Amino acid sequence: MRSYAFIAILLLSAVEAKSETEGAPGFLSAALAKYANASSYHIEGTRESNSSDDVQRRWEQETFTLARASATRYHYDVKIPDRWNMLIADGTTEWEYQPWRNEYARRSIPTTEPKPDSPDDVIRYVTEHQARSYFAELQRGIEIKTAEFLNPETLSIAGQQIPCYVVHVRFTSAESADPGSGTTFWIEKERQVVRRLSSVSTFSPSVVTPLRKVHMIDTTTYKIVDLGGQPPATLFTFDVPRGANQVSRLFLDDRSIDLTGFPAPPLNLKTLDGENFDPNSLKGRTVLVDFWASWCIPCVQQMRGLAKLAQRSGKKGLMVVGVNWGDEDRTAAREFLHKNNYDWINLHADEETSSAWLLHGVPLVAIIDPEGKIAYYHTGYEQPQEVAIAEVLRNINPTLNAGAELCDWREPD
Repeated sequence: MRSYAFIAILLLSAVEAKSETEGAPGFLSAALAKYANASSYHIEGTRESNSSDDVQRRWEQETFTLARASATRYHYDVKIPDRWNMLIADGTTEWEYQPWRNEYARRSIPTTEPKPDSPDDVIRYVTEHQARSYFAELQRGIEIKTAEFLNPETLSIAGQQIPCYVVHVRFTSAESADPGSGTTFWIEKERQVVRRLSSVSTFSPSVVTPLRKVHMIDTTTYKIVDLGGQPPATLFTFDVPRGANQVSRLFLDDRSIDLTGFPAPPLNLKTLDGENFDPNSLKGRTVLVDFWASWCIPCVQQMRGLAKLAQRSGKKGLMVVGVNWGDEDRTAAREFLHKNNYDWINLHADEETSSAWLLHGVPLVAIIDPEGKIAYYHTGYEQPQEVAIAEVLRNINPTLNAGAELCDWREPD
């Protein structure tokens, strides 16, 4: 009798296993559909990334808190290597906060989508898109190519034991042809929500080294998963941390600093010849300020174009002012200017001015409009910058428009 029962159990298990194998795509699609249809949610988790090849290994960790109750009540807290941003809205006010800097900005909730090229929208744009990327990988039900059940497992997460179904899947958009690649989902049996996923891929990081293969494993564990409920109200309030400074604008990093729209800091400096410079001489004028150094190759390249610009637009009201930064020996800077016949005003930067202009590298070009505000601010040198400068000058004063010639700064005369 026992043998019959044992055989029946085996047969039942086999039928169940076969059923599960055949139904894995539908089962996973149904679980992921909950994320696609969620109008409100609260998700917290951690992602670990491990990459390795023949000569190196790398480990990184990210943590995130994602909550949304409505279009105007949201909370995104994303901490990734080299960057930690928070975006919080309570229905009327939006706060941007950078814990590592202990700085925050506050404004009314914008009614438009963030623009990546708008200085005031950069934090919002990047933080929202980073947050959505965590959610997007849980909304890929329609991309399932193959799926199969693996043995069930019990996960230990935040002190809880969570029985899970385990499904291994390959998506239609998967780029890696490696047979070991794919994504594994651990789906909570009780609520059928994802509590962990692990993606495995092998790829060549560069077309010039096609034989180099990097093995990547990304594992995301979800500590909190609440779909469709009301997230805690505390997530949508911002209590100013102790010692935090309120600023007009936050920046992602030093490379993304942009003072466009701010009043131009004064240039209380001396010329390279040691004479005092009167910053009041800039008032009411359109001024292009070029921070440069004689040893900086991009600065040298850019100054060739500035010389043409000064020649073409100087008589029409444009004032060019150079600020030498990084040349401790002023003689070298003066010799460089004399050798190249650059005769516009050139000052020597000090620590106070460098700090006020948030100068972290050269070249830096800024345009000050007649009202004393910065109309353009850019670090580095590349050809599209020339077009942008021409457009800004045209908007300030049409007579300063040098036309398409501005796009040919690097062309010989």
